[in-house]
Amino acid sequence: MSIKRQAAQWTKYIVGAVIMLIVTLALTDYLSGGEDVAGIGLPLLFVFILAAKAYGNYLGIGS
Repeated sequence: MSIKRQAAQWTKYIVGAVIMLIVTLALTDYLSGGEDVAGIGLPLLFVFILAAKAYGNYLGIGS
C-alpha cells in the first residue's frame, strides 16, 4: 500500500473518530441536561470506543 493511500485512510479514520466524539459529547450533554455526565458518560464513551474500532476495521486499519 502506498504512503499516500495509507495517509488518506488514516485521515478518514481521524475525521470519523472526531465526528463520533463530537456527536457522543453532544448526545451526553443533551441526555444529561447539561449536568453531571459521569453516570451516562461512561457507557456512551464505551459505545464511542466500539464505534471508532468498528470504523477503523471498516477502513481496513487497526486491530
